[in-house]
Amino acid sequence: MRVGSRTLAIGPNTFFQNNVHLLLPLLDDIADSVAKDEGRATPARGESSFVVRRSSLVVADLYGGVGTIALHLADQVAHVTCVESVEESAQLAERNIAANRVRNVAVVAADVLAFLRDQSIGQFDVVVADPPRVGLGPDVCRELLRLRPRRLVYVSCNALSQLEDARALAPGYRLVELRGYDMFPQTPHLEALAVFDRVRG
Repeated sequence: MRVGSRTLAIGPNTFFQNNVHLLLPLLDDIADSVAKDEGRATPARGESSFVVRRSSLVVADLYGGVGTIALHLADQVAHVTCVESVEESAQLAERNIAANRVRNVAVVAADVLAFLRDQSIGQFDVVVADPPRVGLGPDVCRELLRLRPRRLVYVSCNALSQLEDARALAPGYRLVELRGYDMFPQTPHLEALAVFDRVRG
């Protein structure tokens, strides 16, 4: 599967966004949200406007699947840790990273909650999450509040679970952007991208 500048291997039992027409715009919006305030879009003197400078951001990509989001971010950030609990997907993510010759993405085959519990406060500048329909849940939200990344970029296919998670994150984060993607036209289903910034203090 070709996604932007990357070629991705996918399997019959792995999750992959099947609306390929809106996938790249969604990925671009995720990347813009991650790099916002990092000067990503401003070329340095002598650079082509098409050259993207890598920032110093360290990112966690939770529920990373076959590495689609992590690989899309790789050219713009210092490092991405792609966390995926499904073994087949984690193995395909490793394969995709190697095939695309990317050196700043690492795959961790682990449950997201267990992974987060092992991390230190401030370890990640930005956390990207694309959980299943059940959402992040209260335990993952508590760990995100403890770890205090400066920004959360949250992709959801279920507005109700995303709303519950937004309420759980409210003590430490404020919603600064929300946009929808009609991935399944003529159905009630909508993909949503929510961006939360840490409340200072």
